Amino acid sequence: MKKIDHFMITGIVLALVLAAGNLGGEVKMKKEEQHKAVARLVEEMYNRDLNKADEIFHPDCLHHINGSDEKLLGPDAIRQSILQMKESFVSFHTTINELFGENDQVAFRWTWVGKMKGSGLDYTLHGNTIFRFADGKVIEEWAVDDRLREMLKLGFTLTPPGRGEKVSEAPK
Repeated sequence: MKKIDHFMITGIVLALVLAAGNLGGEVKMKKEEQHKAVARLVEEMYNRDLNKADEIFHPDCLHHINGSDEKLLGPDAIRQSILQMKESFVSFHTTINELFGENDQVAFRWTWVGKMKGSGLDYTLHGNTIFRFADGKVIEEWAVDDRLREMLKLGFTLTPPGRGEKVSEAPK
């Protein structure tokens, strides 16, 4: 599940980076257009073409996902996450809801919607991603999402350490 969530977050972050730009005059338009192009690549990567990861992410890109201690590096980490999603979901789609940025960073808010294989249950995930660019590619990504809320809605339960009580409802 960590890799699936990482994929969603990465797509969102990429979209934000592409749409960002806070430079003046003509240079600003060029930077904004570059960011928008990256955002289109991110949506294309998640929704259709895994090879777009090479155009977006630096080979040494470090992905920070929802507090995970796992080190995920480069475009291959994103491709693997997307492939895992394809194993668990019949269909899915990523949408960038808002995108903004300044200098070498872009942030975006995204929504990921999928239908689970087997159960056919709908799965909706909301999150935020920040990309930092170097040499025209994403060199570092930070992503957070609300997967715990969605997992609880799907019927998963939590048992706090040392307690027998289960949490079975999403927080309000």
